[in-house]
Amino acid sequence: MSETLRTGALLLCSSAQADELGLSWRPLVGEPVARGYQLRASSGVDARAVSEGHREPIARCLGVPADGRGRS
Repeated sequence: MSETLRTGALLLCSSAQADELGLSWRPLVGEPVARGYQLRASSGVDARAVSEGHREPIARCLGVPADGRGRS
């Protein structure tokens, strides 16, 4: 972020991340942009053990709003 502030470049982030950083935010114009993530582990048991109880903190780190909806 410091590079963005220093040079005036654009920062691509979620609306939730902008709120946390105290930045103004607006959606991109044009085709929608989506990103996805998948939890991978060496076994299904490992993946369940990691994801149980950690779904919300992981989602928050990835910029998913608490209500599951973004700004439009």
